[in-house]
Amino acid sequence: MKEIKEILAADLAKNYKNESTTVDEYYDGLQDLIKSGTKLSKIGATLFIYKYIGDTVIEFHSANAETKEKLIRNCSEFLKNMSNQNIKKAITFFDNPKSIKLLEGFGFPFTTEIVNKGKYATYKAEVSL
Repeated sequence: MKEIKEILAADLAKNYKNESTTVDEYYDGLQDLIKSGTKLSKIGATLFIYKYIGDTVIEFHSANAETKEKLIRNCSEFLKNMSNQNIKKAITFFDNPKSIKLLEGFGFPFTTEIVNKGKYATYKAEVSL
């Protein structure tokens, strides 16, 4: 079973190759988020960082050290867990349009929109649970 720092290291290597952030900085940032009330859930080698932004709405992000197929499975499980806790909507942001293909595998209806059209477009996805 991969530990948190191993997952963060794999996520950095895969998704943030051109960033200068170290694993320790990534980990410390995660710890700061948790201290401020953000929640952490781990399924397989995927971390889910989430916070409540309403009674039945969360915003979530993930750090991943899995294959694409296992990431989709883990995300589906996370969203089912959230649905079982009476969460009705899960919102996430991403900058890679290929992530839309991942969302299609989660098994939940969703909408996407571009919220920042700058040099690096930012997408917002709202997943209905």
